[in-house]
Amino acid sequence: MFAQAQNQMTPQKVSVGELLSGSMSALGANFVSFTLVTALATSPMLIFLAYMYATVEPTLSSLSSFQTTAIIAAIGEMALAFIAQAAVVYGTVEHLAGRKVSTGASLARGLSMVGPVLGVAIATTLCVAAGLVALVIPGIIVMCMFFVAVPAAVVERIGVGEAMKRSIELTKGYRWHIFGAAFVIGLFENIVTRVLSGVLISGSSMEAIVSGLRTFGYITIVLSIFFGAFRAVLSAVAYSKLRRSREGVDAYQLAKIFE
Repeated sequence: MFAQAQNQMTPQKVSVGELLSGSMSALGANFVSFTLVTALATSPMLIFLAYMYATVEPTLSSLSSFQTTAIIAAIGEMALAFIAQAAVVYGTVEHLAGRKVSTGASLARGLSMVGPVLGVAIATTLCVAAGLVALVIPGIIVMCMFFVAVPAAVVERIGVGEAMKRSIELTKGYRWHIFGAAFVIGLFENIVTRVLSGVLISGSSMEAIVSGLRTFGYITIVLSIFFGAFRAVLSAVAYSKLRRSREGVDAYQLAKIFE
């Protein structure tokens, strides 16, 4: 028993493979729940985007207007995605602790954290954007520094500044590991998106292009739900493993906080 307790408190290293395998395992076990939570949390913007894709007309002027509106809608979707992330973080921690994941409880947790989570979203996005504008690499580093800020806010119920500070502390020494895992997911998403766009958005007529654009738009909505859930799970898994590595706190102890 002593050896078991000692093993539970022994700090463990965090690798890219462990982050990815842990995320895929958690997402696979709760695929319906996590994708449903992500879809519900981001539904206002997803519905708006679907409406845009359905009504776009086959003219150059409408396509130009469509692209501008789509960018604005994407920004709104990104903000809602942080709420979805908070909900999925809750469910992932529950899963890692061996508990049954509730879609309703996860969504309720995400909505209850709207203030802190949106605050973290705005602050971290501005910091990452500033880093990307500077020299790109600083932006990537900043993104990795704040990668577990939302999980910290959700689990520890702390404010924006504290959550960002916690993320900086926890990710120190593991930022390239986080980048590696996030890069793999992003690369996979990019490949799927490019292949689909190349297949669907083609043709000699404007009607064919618009038709392909409409179909591609619907598919990207589905992809945004899947990959949004995937990234949210990754952030929660990273947070859990970093807490275990640095502080000897396991997933069960994290989940106890929710009681």
